[in-house]
Order: sequence, then C-alpha cells, then structure tokens
Amino acid sequence: MLYIERAAKIFVERSAMSQLSLRFERVKHWSSLIYRSQTFQIPGLDGERPVSLYLPPDYFLADKTYPLAFFFDGQNLYEDEGTMAGGWHLHRVLDQRSREGKTVPVVVGIHHGPDRDAEMSPWDPYPGKRGKAERKLDWILNWLLPRLHRKLHLSKKPQDTLIGGSSLGGLLALYALFHYPQHLGRGLVMSPALWVNQFAIYNALMLTQPHEAVRVYIDHGGKEGCECHGNLGFEQSKLLADLLEVMHFRPGENLLWNPDPEGLHNEQSWHRRLPTALDFLYEGLVAEPEALVV
Repeated sequence: MLYIERAAKIFVERSAMSQLSLRFERVKHWSSLIYRSQTFQIPGLDGERPVSLYLPPDYFLADKTYPLAFFFDGQNLYEDEGTMAGGWHLHRVLDQRSREGKTVPVVVGIHHGPDRDAEMSPWDPYPGKRGKAERKLDWILNWLLPRLHRKLHLSKKPQDTLIGGSSLGGLLALYALFHYPQHLGRGLVMSPALWVNQFAIYNALMLTQPHEAVRVYIDHGGKEGCECHGNLGFEQSKLLADLLEVMHFRPGENLLWNPDPEGLHNEQSWHRRLPTALDFLYEGLVAEPEALVV
C-alpha cells in the first residue's frame, strides 16, 4: 500500500510539472550570457531548486544549432559566492573557447537539493539512505530536455549532448551516459565517487552496450585522499579507465584518462582540468601526457 501511495504521489507531481513552462531570467551581474530559471520541485526529491543556463557568446548572432551540456551541482559552475568551496568559473573557460573558435555548448546546470547524497546516487549510498538518482535523471531527460529542445537552438543528436560532474556528480554522469545512450553521447567524469554501493558502477557498466559514438573523459587528483586511507579514489578511477579499455574503448579516440598528480578534491582543481576535458570531448584533442592537466 505504501508503494502504491508513493507511486500515486509521484504521478500527481509529474502531471503538475507537465503544466509548467520553462522560464529563464538573465543574471545581470555577469558579462557572460548566464540565466537562471524559476525553482522546481522534482518528483520524488526533497526541496526546490532552479537550473542555470549559459548561452555561447554568439548565440543571438549565429543561425545554427548548438550542442548541449548538462552539468550537475549547477550552483557551483560560475561564481564563488554561495558555494562551499568556490566555483568552477565554467563561463570563463567557455568564453575563451569561443575566442579560439572552438565548439561552445549551451550549458544547463542542475542545482542539487538538500539531500545531495541521495539524489546523486543510482544506488543506496549508505545503510538507511535510499538512492534517488533515477528520479533526477527521469526529470532531466524526460521533462527538462524536451522543453530545452523546444525553447533553444539545440542539436538533438545524442553525440551532441554531454553530461558532466565531479565526485558524486561524476558518478552520476558516468551512470547516465551508459544507461541512456538514446539521449547522451559525451561524458565528463571528474574525480568520480565510485565507492557507492561497494563499487556497483563497475558491474553496471559491463552490463551495458555503449554506442560507438560515445566519448568519455575521466580524471582524478593525486592528492585527493587522506592519510588514513591513502588515495584509493585515484586507483579506483584508474581501474575504471582500464575497465573501459576492456570494453573496447580506445584511449585517445573515445576515452581519455587524465591523472592529475597535484590535484585536490575541489573546484579549483576541476576548473584547471576543464580545458583539457572539453578539448577532448568536443575536438578530440589530446595534449602531451606531461601537459594534460595544464
């Protein structure tokens, strides 16, 4: 009975969501084209949150469609204010790519709610805490994405749709990329939290059949661990890259493993590695090994 009641509640919430329009307002104190939406209650998740939107500098000048990039932890993408550990300053990286004539996507940042661990975990992250990531992905791919396609000048090809994040966001980006190839074709996976549910992601990946056009970027910092456990996360991410090779991913072609010996588990390190990640995912460019993270 409890399950039926919960399912009925989600159905009612989803029906109500279907009546909402998607509205964005310009964030005026930025020179870049950055917007923020109204807040949403995602069915099955706690708390309301907005989404943020970045448009390429030539968006209103060019007659073309753009690739789309979803990023988790949208509240951390642009500025330091209101974040716990600083921002990614993603807009600066993208504006520079525009000046260099490189591919610049429309970016949609998905803000998280009060229970980040639950909504970013495809499996139960801890005993007694239910993983709710499928509810988040359902909203992104089945509610938000169609509305973005109707509202913006976007390519609808999966290979032009990226999903990215760091830590738990990296885990969820990886999971989504392999489980929803009909929507997604590029994965930016930074310092992924692969430990969830005793590394369930490894087996989950081996049960999938990724599309040939899928391209994955993976990295991890060499100084993200602690003295008590060492840097197990780094080794786990390296194992992930090795696993994808076993699954016939080709290093330098559709897979890039970018170890960062000096990298920490923070936004500054992820910002520093963004140019390398985007160069590979959009242009297929691979720097020399000693220059990968700069």
